[in-house]
Amino acid sequence: PPPAVASARQATFRAHARGARVNVMALSGAALYTASDDCTVCCFELSGLQCVSTLRGHTAPVLALCVHVPKEGANETHVVAGAANGSIRVWEVAVTRPSGAITALGPHHGGGGGGGGGGTRHFRCVHVLRGLNRAPTTSLVTTPSGLLVSGDAAGTLELWSLSSGERLRALGAHRGVVRSVLLVAAVASAHGPTPLAASSSALTGELLLSLGADQQLRWWDTKDGLFSALGHASAPMAFGAAICQSAEGVQLLLTGGEDGCLYEWHLLSLTPRARLVGHTQAVCAVASADGGLTGVTAAVDGTIRLWDVQTGECLATLEHEGASSMVTSALSNRIFVGSADGCVTVIEPLAEGRG
Repeated sequence: PPPAVASARQATFRAHARGARVNVMALSGAALYTASDDCTVCCFELSGLQCVSTLRGHTAPVLALCVHVPKEGANETHVVAGAANGSIRVWEVAVTRPSGAITALGPHHGGGGGGGGGGTRHFRCVHVLRGLNRAPTTSLVTTPSGLLVSGDAAGTLELWSLSSGERLRALGAHRGVVRSVLLVAAVASAHGPTPLAASSSALTGELLLSLGADQQLRWWDTKDGLFSALGHASAPMAFGAAICQSAEGVQLLLTGGEDGCLYEWHLLSLTPRARLVGHTQAVCAVASADGGLTGVTAAVDGTIRLWDVQTGECLATLEHEGASSMVTSALSNRIFVGSADGCVTVIEPLAEGRG
């Protein structure tokens, strides 16, 4: 089970101009990326939380953001940001060590590398993409095979080649904004009420799960489109989603509801597992921590809650006004919360007995 939380250490720093809402954040092994209404993406080294680069070029608020890490332990090779005017910009990332050696680069330069600390990041914009609908880009994710998946405010999911920038296909559509797209990487080894063995032969690409404003959860095969073998589900109006697991290793999906509740789902079957009550207003961001054993929610009611996903117990309630986005670090177990005032708060939950 996750450790009991006695308190939390918090520190706040300014990421963007005052009043420039932090809409979305993304983490690599050694850097935090933030995107804002000021049309920029900022890169912060995790070691000191100092801004080391500001990525410019967008002319509208940046609403979606992801980093591409080709394998576990490697540096990010690309940063991708989508804006309110439907444009998507792709930057290659290179990390240069103090010795001058380049240890991590995008595919045009070779080299994988690892770590991420102790070097200087260099960015080069290699693609500017436009979605079919020219609608605001609301969600982005990359796959290990080098695909970029974008979701927009018109409900469309599009598939791109990360290396060439070529649009490969439209996967399908929700009726309304695509709230979130998740890559389900380890589903083949997951346990759950619906074994994947019965349907894995039908999967020809990589597996994605999308959440739309039409209150639908849908499975997608990156090669063949809608993946009906695992079905779909209707979810209460939600604004965020994350994958976690129970103490038995069963993969679960978390969605945050407009009604202030956190909903747990069995990942493969998309059947309801639990409804966790605590927030008094809409949940605006959802993440997982402690190796997936803890759910983290931020809500309009000015609080952040940590949940034991196995028991449904609320482990801690922290006050935080104006939360607009959230991401968690699997390495340090820190929680990063972006706010409407342009600041980011770093929260480190402290287990009982620690100070």
